[in-house]
Amino acid sequence: MAAGGIRVSDNFVGLHPSDAKYAGVIVTYASRYLMTFSSLMFQSERCKQERSAFTTSEMAPLRMYAHLPSNLGHHEEALRLIARARQLDPLSGLINAMEGQFLLHAGQVSGAILRLHEALELNPKSRVAHVFLSSAYIEQGRYDDAIVEARASHGLAPANTQPLAFEGYAHAKAGRQTEARAVLDRLLEMTRIRYVPPQNVALIHNALDQRDAAFEWLERAVEQRDPKLVFLKVEPKWKNLHHESRFMRILQRINLLSAWPPAL
Repeated sequence: MAAGGIRVSDNFVGLHPSDAKYAGVIVTYASRYLMTFSSLMFQSERCKQERSAFTTSEMAPLRMYAHLPSNLGHHEEALRLIARARQLDPLSGLINAMEGQFLLHAGQVSGAILRLHEALELNPKSRVAHVFLSSAYIEQGRYDDAIVEARASHGLAPANTQPLAFEGYAHAKAGRQTEARAVLDRLLEMTRIRYVPPQNVALIHNALDQRDAAFEWLERAVEQRDPKLVFLKVEPKWKNLHHESRFMRILQRINLLSAWPPAL
């Protein structure tokens, strides 16, 4: 058990409904120190009443706690918190990259791209900034630029398959189905020898307009407790499925339906 009675286990997606408000931070960072800091901050009266009074020593939990409102669609609060974290540590490439991600999920694509460029100026080897920028370029229809950034991110972290998902997605949206299927086949081959987050496979199927296959892999993501599901509600690449009852059922199963629709 963690502070405040949060149940700690390997299976965080699909928490009891009473724990749903913690899903965003718990699933995303449970394997690291966010679990301790963020849960304590969330429940403390000081966090609720004096969120604007964070000090430099509190910056790390602050920037990670900001994922919670972002993943639940409370974008104004998330952006306020991450902006405060950036004020405390303006030279952090990671914080700037996270702010870019939050802006993207809030629908502010141009602002996200500007922030992500600043993140890369601070740290050109930030694999997260490159992959978030790839995602943002996809939203602008700049598919070739998205592929360049996805490959840059993958080159920095070859074990991470999210850049491959964005590369395949960009190819599909650009009308290059052969290339998209090649990336998809690559991911499927990987699943035979190692873990690949099912949502990454589902993403390419969705871009190829293979909805049944996309939902099959999303269901696998739920069954396998894929941590990336915490972004399902706010990731714009799933917008085309928002009207589908199957999508609503998945959000319900992972305790995100109560915060529906996204606050965009």
